Amino acid sequence: MWTKKALFLAMMLVSSPLLAQQNAAQDSRPHPSPVVPNGKVFQEILDKLSLTPEQKDKIKALRKTHRESMKTLRAQADKNRLELDQALDKNLESDVLKTAFENFTSARQAVDRQRFQQMLDVRAVLTESQRQLFAQLRPKTSANSGEVMGD
Repeated sequence: MWTKKALFLAMMLVSSPLLAQQNAAQDSRPHPSPVVPNGKVFQEILDKLSLTPEQKDKIKALRKTHRESMKTLRAQADKNRLELDQALDKNLESDVLKTAFENFTSARQAVDRQRFQQMLDVRAVLTESQRQLFAQLRPKTSANSGEVMGD
């Protein structure tokens, strides 16, 4: 079990720069993607924005709409993760492992894109001052490590 995890970690470390290069070629931004707060943190931020009842209703409807697609995307990512784990367990050829890894990372990216779209949709409901406060409250990443920094 330990060797599987070590192999997976090694694959992640080797693949990360390659994926970053691919993403950089597709996306001219020199910095990491913005951090999109998870559900609990996102709700805590929304609670601090002094939303009007109309804004609360719109955001609730947006989150409900996104919830269904997120459920589907997460299920696909989980399935791809399981397939990757199974491929690692079977000690398959590198090409098969790479394909399984790409499928998994693509599915995770789809989840991240959906989360980001939800954040954009919610921001569209906010006033300018609420968007500024939202920007201040959301978690930040370190420019060097990509790790989320605390407030």
